[in-house]
Amino acid sequence: MGYKLTQEGFTQLKSKIDGIMQLKAPKTLKQLRGLIWSAHQFNKFVANLAQLCSPFRTLLKQKENFKWERQHEAALVHLKHAMSKIAQNVRR
Repeated sequence: MGYKLTQEGFTQLKSKIDGIMQLKAPKTLKQLRGLIWSAHQFNKFVANLAQLCSPFRTLLKQKENFKWERQHEAALVHLKHAMSKIAQNVRR
């Protein structure tokens, strides 16, 4: 399921975090939906995840003119930064 049970409780598997860290900017709505879905698998581990992903959701409304801009790239960088904090605490 993507989680590991330890004495401290549930943690996200390192392999799942690595997948997010390697994501590139999406070029299509389908890729964007995949990014949002993947990010929300971490909602138990990342504070304010919905806020981090809000720039991505604005793109979902622009079905005809999908345009990845600076604010979207910045949101992706912030998301990866949040993931790297989780990765530091996860053991394989």
